[in-house]
Amino acid sequence: MKKVQSVRDLMTLHLGVRTKDLTAALNCRSFDILYLAGHGGDDDKKRKGHVYFAGANQAGRLQALRAADLGQKLEKSGSWPKLIYLDFCESEAFAHELRDKFSAQAANTAMVSWSTIARDGACLVFCGAFFSHVAACMRSVGVLNACSNEVFDQAFTEGKVAMQSDYELREPSDDDGSDGGRMGGGVPVYSGEVTP
Repeated sequence: MKKVQSVRDLMTLHLGVRTKDLTAALNCRSFDILYLAGHGGDDDKKRKGHVYFAGANQAGRLQALRAADLGQKLEKSGSWPKLIYLDFCESEAFAHELRDKFSAQAANTAMVSWSTIARDGACLVFCGAFFSHVAACMRSVGVLNACSNEVFDQAFTEGKVAMQSDYELREPSDDDGSDGGRMGGGVPVYSGEVTP
């Protein structure tokens, strides 16, 4: 039996900056965890429910991926992940749209998203703590057992604690409450139930 040395032995990472990279990856295989990072909506209502990737299309515009488009890509692939981690500003609207339009398919998928604008530093701290916990569980109980409500819920708590203690020490929230009461860099949201 091979001893697992690192999380890299447990995970396959597909990197891409274009929507066609995502489509190609989803067409190749199924994923237990789908992590999307980019730029999300702002106060402009028409941008909510979208993620913008850094890679520009041929016309030089940022490429938008709507929640409905992702849901269709996942449906076409025949497999929904146990966790969809949406690491971009105001991604909670994206998560809600996925759940609303694909309720049967998304029923067993947990989602992590941001209900507010999220500062890059806060995202990095939260994400690092979240996935460190998931990776530790993968090492101890295996990939399939690590993709559970209990693990994701605890990872979410670990991420919030890390963000509060690390990020707020460097950039605390405004004392006058002008930041809407959010933590130093944004408000992460966890939703969903994963069935074994």
